[in-house]
Amino acid sequence: MPAGDADSREDGYSSNELIALHSDVRHIQSDVTDLKADVRSVNQRVDSLRDEVRSVNQRVDSLSSKVDALRDKVDEKYGELRNTIDAKYGELRDKLEVLNKDVVTKLTEVRSTVATQFAEVRNTSATQFTDVRNNVAAQLTEVRKEIAGVSDKLGSARLWAVLLLCAVAVQLLYVIAHGLKWL
Repeated sequence: MPAGDADSREDGYSSNELIALHSDVRHIQSDVTDLKADVRSVNQRVDSLRDEVRSVNQRVDSLSSKVDALRDKVDEKYGELRNTIDAKYGELRDKLEVLNKDVVTKLTEVRSTVATQFAEVRNTSATQFTDVRNNVAAQLTEVRKEIAGVSDKLGSARLWAVLLLCAVAVQLLYVIAHGLKWL
């Protein structure tokens, strides 16, 4: 500091500087007081948030235990349902096996019956076809005999017709010879 300054003091600061420093200190004190108040306010908010978080954590813990209880109930009901379904499935499987055996038995019976009936029809048809074949053969033999008989009769009728023609020719010649007075 300058030595000739009237306001200078022995510690080396002037009164203006001290007043400015004193004013700055008061502003700083005021700012620190405001900051302390803000920090207290923030601490109060943090404390209230901490309390709210604790409350939420307690609720979450309570809900977690409820969820666990519900999960246990669901697991229990699922187990019961699974057992019921397994039992019903077993009953249904047993019924289907019995039904399958019944169907197989009935189909075997039907197959056997149909095979027997087809064999009977085949035997009957074969017998009937043999009878028809024999009847046709017998009738064909009779027809051949009758045709042979008709052929014999036609042969004798031809002979008779030739003889008749000869007789007519002889008579005609006799009439012509008699008309010409040859006889």
